[in-house]
Amino acid sequence: MSVVTLVPDPRTPASAAPVRRPLLLLPPALEPPPSEAEVALATLTTLAVTSTPTDRPWPLPDGPPAPELPDPDRLCGAVALAALEAIAGVRPVGQLARWVSPAVLEAVVASLAPARRQPASARSVPARRATVRRTLVLRLSSTVAEGSVVLHDGTRFRAAALRLEVHRDRWRVTVLQIG
Repeated sequence: MSVVTLVPDPRTPASAAPVRRPLLLLPPALEPPPSEAEVALATLTTLAVTSTPTDRPWPLPDGPPAPELPDPDRLCGAVALAALEAIAGVRPVGQLARWVSPAVLEAVVASLAPARRQPASARSVPARRATVRRTLVLRLSSTVAEGSVVLHDGTRFRAAALRLEVHRDRWRVTVLQIG
């Protein structure tokens, strides 16, 4: 059995030998101060609502308070009047789109469909323009209001009931019934 020992060969130059360099040790890096976004993220509050895919609470930022909403009385009467005129064929239905939900707009379009099938001469055009006689609005909360409107269409009195809810920082009618 032979034993092999490794001895450096004196004929090889010293530069060929691997040079071991000293390690450079740096002090530990300090974490940078948190940015404004990280501070805002840390101040988020959570609600009891959970998302289905993650089953974690959704964060909800504490933002500035919502802008002060106008009084819904005038809007309640104006939307009821515009809807009555749209059903009668005096006003285009598209003018309601900004102030009502899509479901209410579809209901108004469905109610005027039979009237639009008649020839223009056979439609009953009111002798006078419809007017709002009385409006009563009750605020159920800061984002929900319900109102009743008495309208006169030139020949008879009609009642309308509306439910207004806040949508994108303004009032929007989500339920409309005209009798």
